[in-house]
Amino acid sequence: MSSARKIAYKTLLHYEKKGGALRAAIEESCRRVPGLEDRDKAFSRDLVSGVVQRRNTLDWCLNQVSRRKIDSLDPAVRASLRLGAFQMLFMRDRAPAYAAVNESVELAKEHAPAGAAAFVNGVLRSLERKRDGLPWPDEGKQLVQALSLRHSHPEW
Repeated sequence: MSSARKIAYKTLLHYEKKGGALRAAIEESCRRVPGLEDRDKAFSRDLVSGVVQRRNTLDWCLNQVSRRKIDSLDPAVRASLRLGAFQMLFMRDRAPAYAAVNESVELAKEHAPAGAAAFVNGVLRSLERKRDGLPWPDEGKQLVQALSLRHSHPEW
């Protein structure tokens, strides 16, 4: 498992549970891994900041392909799903889908409740199959929701 993804995962989980300053959380997580290359630090920062910035869009996409709503899941499962979905939807040039799925499943095996890894695998594979056909809101009929999802901003 890549150190960068593991750092990103732990940072996201910590941030979701405790909040606080995101940048400081990322830097602290990176400091805990001796000998971490600058390339991996940058990838971790990109993953964490991207997941946090795109959370609204990621959760909507995941809810489209999951039988369980993302808000009802264990925080460790949510972090695995969001991390994998972000890579699959917004980092395709840097993280192939198979790697995003595999690493997210491995993180779920290590940190989430029993059986969660199979769930994460199924949801992310479903997202990969359906991502180009997701039923995005029509701007002509649902402008606020469409803009909210496109820019990952609350509807208010």
